[in-house]
Amino acid sequence: MMRFLRNRFGTPADALLSLSALIAIILFAYHFMVVAHYAVDVPWADDWAVYYPGDKRELPQPFNFAWLFSAHGPHIIVTTRVMTYFLYLTTNLDFAVYQILNFIIFGFLCWLAYFLLGRLDVFGKVGRAAICVAVFFTLDSKLWELHGWIGTGSNMHFVFIFALLALLVLYLNEWPAPVRMFLGGLCLALSMLSSGWGFGWAVGLLGFLLIAYLISLAGVSDTALCRQELMRNLPMFLLLIAVGVWLQLMSKEPTPELAFPWQAGYWDFALNVTANAFGFDTYSRMSWLLGLACLVICLVPVFGMCFGLRDRKDFITALVIAAPIVSGLLATALTAIGRGNPEIFAPTSSKSVHYAAPLAVAMPFVVAGWLYFLRRWRIAQIGSVAALLVALLIGHWDGLRFASRYAPVSYSKQVALRCYKDYVAGIAEQANFDPNPNRYNWSKPALCNDLRFNMAPVLRNAWNKRVSFGTKTVIRPWQPPR
Repeated sequence: MMRFLRNRFGTPADALLSLSALIAIILFAYHFMVVAHYAVDVPWADDWAVYYPGDKRELPQPFNFAWLFSAHGPHIIVTTRVMTYFLYLTTNLDFAVYQILNFIIFGFLCWLAYFLLGRLDVFGKVGRAAICVAVFFTLDSKLWELHGWIGTGSNMHFVFIFALLALLVLYLNEWPAPVRMFLGGLCLALSMLSSGWGFGWAVGLLGFLLIAYLISLAGVSDTALCRQELMRNLPMFLLLIAVGVWLQLMSKEPTPELAFPWQAGYWDFALNVTANAFGFDTYSRMSWLLGLACLVICLVPVFGMCFGLRDRKDFITALVIAAPIVSGLLATALTAIGRGNPEIFAPTSSKSVHYAAPLAVAMPFVVAGWLYFLRRWRIAQIGSVAALLVALLIGHWDGLRFASRYAPVSYSKQVALRCYKDYVAGIAEQANFDPNPNRYNWSKPALCNDLRFNMAPVLRNAWNKRVSFGTKTVIRPWQPPR
């Protein structure tokens, strides 16, 4: 019997790895079906900006580079803008299609993270199964904002995808050094052009190189190796950081009163975001203590892997694992500076999903960090990784509540769309159902759903641009004369 099972399924480790991969695929497929089911061709939150008349974020006609590089809040989101315009040309910017495509890109990101860790070739089958389990917690419904709020979700996905590709190009292939530096630097530049969070990747990579070098001075690692890796990458990272600073200055966005690490509000916000990345999304006056524990869980493997670096393979492995963790923590720290002032932003806003996303997506790397850091102590490795996965399970205990997260937003969009159609029907009736909506009386206010401003100019602008959402609100199909 045992021989039959072994021939059929391989060793228990093989079966565990296959089972974890199968569950991840099923979870992604189910989540995909939920997203597709609840997708509605109506913008949500900041996604409305593409229709605001006269706004610098307004979808241009024709295409221009000023719009491509215009700021969205404090971020330059070039890659998201490229995808937006591509969908405008191919689907008339159907937001339901946009939402579905956005989730497919997120699925590619999850696969890329697992593939990158597999390329390190330092984890056994049980270790890879543990990493695959960590991927579960990025595929549940906790990150629902990223899959419904297109402008925020897509730019975060592109930041991570290009940054992980940079790690793959720079450190995990045998291409000539100039080619690796050029292509890797290009990927990191694209990461920074995707969002301000990409800036954290260049800083995080350089930061880990500095940490490893400083720790090596104590004689616990090969100092010559750490110095060589630091000096080899220093010019590229300094150039990228300079580009990142320039991009931030380009945004020219007014900033609210900032919070700083010597203020209590900063740490309350930052630690609650850190806890939220682990799935603990309930705010309380003491929830920052949970965030402090989560911060320690992230930092211990980062610093621990800096000890005992004796050859380049060890160094590259530690760098690839630590980079997403450090960049996620840096993104959290920078977000706390801009959002941590309790006099401007409610402390409960620290539990908004999109603030926790950069660190939440790095959870497979946190698990990998503990696996690699404790690789010489088998019992400690198994115990710590099991405890970490249990902690993630506790934080994500309600992660399978897909409908309760997507249905309210979908219903709100459907109610809004019905209201817009009723509004257009009203002004069309006043115009005796003229087939040309440009002759409607758009000056009548359109106050729909819970939006507190007049949507009439936005609706008219959406129709004039012939976008999918705008044309669905008019009474009769009409094409302007050519």
